[in-house]
Amino acid sequence: MVNFLAVRRGVFGMLLLVAATLGACSSPTKSSPSVAPAPSLGFLHVGNPDGNGVDQLVDAGGRNVTLRGVALSGFEDQAYQGSSGTTPHYPTDTSSYDGVCPKNDGKAPDPPLCEVQASLPWDQQSSAYNSQNDLAQVRADGFNVVRLTVNWSELEPTQGQYSAQFLDRIAQVVSWASQQGISVILDMHEDGYSRFLNMPADKNVKKISAPSGCTPSNGQDGAPAWAVFTGGEPSCSLLGQNQLNPAMAQALTNFWQNMKVPGPQGESPGPGLEDHFIGALSFMAKRFVNNPTVIGYEVLNEPLPPGSGAIPIDNLFTFSSQMLFPFYQRAIEAITGVRDGKPTCAAHSPSGPAQLNGGPSSCAYPDQNVHTNQLIFVEPTGYRNQLEFGPQMSFDPSTPGNLPPPLSSYQNLVYAPHIYTHVFSLDTIASHSTPPGPPALNSVTTFPTSVTGPPSGPGTIYPPSYLFGYATALSEAKALRAALVVTEYGSSPSDDATILSGMVRAQYDSGVSAIFWTWKEDCGSASSQCGGGWGIYNSPASSANGTLSQNGTLRTGRLAIVTGPIMEAVDGTVVSQGYDPTTGDFSAEINVAKSAPVGNLGEETELYIPQSGTKDQVVVKVISTAATVDRTLNIPGGGRIVYIASLKSGRYLVSVISPKGATNSTQLDYRVQLQATIPVSPVPEPVARTVITDYVNSLASSSSPADKTAASIFNSLEGIILGAPGSDPNGPMQPIPTYGKLG
Repeated sequence: MVNFLAVRRGVFGMLLLVAATLGACSSPTKSSPSVAPAPSLGFLHVGNPDGNGVDQLVDAGGRNVTLRGVALSGFEDQAYQGSSGTTPHYPTDTSSYDGVCPKNDGKAPDPPLCEVQASLPWDQQSSAYNSQNDLAQVRADGFNVVRLTVNWSELEPTQGQYSAQFLDRIAQVVSWASQQGISVILDMHEDGYSRFLNMPADKNVKKISAPSGCTPSNGQDGAPAWAVFTGGEPSCSLLGQNQLNPAMAQALTNFWQNMKVPGPQGESPGPGLEDHFIGALSFMAKRFVNNPTVIGYEVLNEPLPPGSGAIPIDNLFTFSSQMLFPFYQRAIEAITGVRDGKPTCAAHSPSGPAQLNGGPSSCAYPDQNVHTNQLIFVEPTGYRNQLEFGPQMSFDPSTPGNLPPPLSSYQNLVYAPHIYTHVFSLDTIASHSTPPGPPALNSVTTFPTSVTGPPSGPGTIYPPSYLFGYATALSEAKALRAALVVTEYGSSPSDDATILSGMVRAQYDSGVSAIFWTWKEDCGSASSQCGGGWGIYNSPASSANGTLSQNGTLRTGRLAIVTGPIMEAVDGTVVSQGYDPTTGDFSAEINVAKSAPVGNLGEETELYIPQSGTKDQVVVKVISTAATVDRTLNIPGGGRIVYIASLKSGRYLVSVISPKGATNSTQLDYRVQLQATIPVSPVPEPVARTVITDYVNSLASSSSPADKTAASIFNSLEGIILGAPGSDPNGPMQPIPTYGKLG
């Protein structure tokens, strides 16, 4: 996700305007004196489908795992004030971080990523807000995973030469995470293709003059300067919007066509832009393939389609099926060695024959001798953030279970959408829209069973509930034969009580792992770059001498919302669960099929209660004869792990009750038990499209001229990015006139 968050809504709004123009043209737990080691998830794999057939994350003991994480975005080679050269803002040599933290002068959107007490044992490292110990803070704040954002420009700053120095820097941060028992996802991040759009490699191409109303602009992070080919298009913002950049549109087109790069191939497995990128991913994965702290690799952040003229947008079904997913297949083949029955491509043409708009390759990408068994995270197009569903793998009534062919036979695949309900979703563009707060927590309407729920009538709110984006994601993960982890969500701190709370409640109700954006940001001397300051910590303020601390104070209220209790490793299945971020109350119904001997901690269920949920006299109760609390281990610095032994097959209810929420806990238990009888069901793409159509029709029938205009724009945009029903290249697109349960 880009750090210029304030731009995101405006960008898509301008895309809509462009589309319109184109269209016109119970007992307390016993605390143990034992000190728990730093908890660690270890290697994970994908398996144990739930009742909907959606795969789950599973640990070495066969327990279902839930992730609650945060994105460490201060690691990126992002655009910053005066970033015209090729040097990242912060140093990449590891010695610059040995017991010290480089100066944070506010020019970068994020402070440097540090762990100044890494030489001390993990439980002696301070987690205070001003400690400059990022990973100790992550652990103390209650997260069990971080998404470490890295850029292609850092891994391959010189064409054909992968950077061992930067790999060492990644390894340094991974070692800090390992000390604290924090798992790491290595994310190949990009926003706006590259921060070097204003200094492209194709300097000999005649530059096209910027049109009127197109002001000088640039990308944010991603590709190195030598990989930016703009065809002479100007790097500027159409209509003042940073992502409506003609240079970016052409650069994206060249990347997805795997354009052969002039100059040395070097260490890259092939001559094309995609080849160099896959080589960078393989180079990184080879270093961490045997490191249990690194649970997986996210192939590409928020991928955007190629340009349609100067506009970086195209039909999203075509983009997904013909470009994005074939690219994912090649990346998977490169770092896992899976062939899926295809011959290996020739070394001189590792991507196979030119596949422009031609779908998957007929040969498998050459094995890069990584042979990882770690998780591979694949994202849908970045425009899912607006649609709340991913136009990619459609409902196909001709196949078993109405599913398309699998993306890959590789088992450990994770679908990784981003969900920003009422932040970037379509309703934020309609002038009348007011983001609703979540329903009363202890009311069954927290999980609406129909989109007819809003009092103003069907179709008048989009999306119809906070659960909608998660229910569509469950369907998309099932189509990919993948587990589901939402690798970005978040909002402005001003919306904590409404939007952020609604997002988190939906995550718990749907049982989905999620990673918060973002950890820390600079909003001191560089407030214009901060984009609203979404971090877990307040942004630092400049001191009297003009220097900037690494971060401000902890936003305790925000932290309490995003780090509730976690059924971190479950012997059995989480049938339903609920969380009240206003009190810290938590409840879950667990189904177990076998007993786990008391005292065998590797098989028992682990309930993790973070520091923010360990207020005085927290009570954990287990209601059933099927399970019992074995022991509680306190984690140095805050937090605790409650071990629950399964005594026999059956179901049990486990509750975490905070003092101020005790009067509501019984109601929460009731809601969770009721929800177990009507669990969240996946919502397929045709249904999602129908919900959008209803929403647009409601705008068109509104008495408001602004609503009618928005409906006209949405209709024009739908024709560009989705096409008419039936035009989906992934399979038959069957319109569904009615829809039922969405939760």
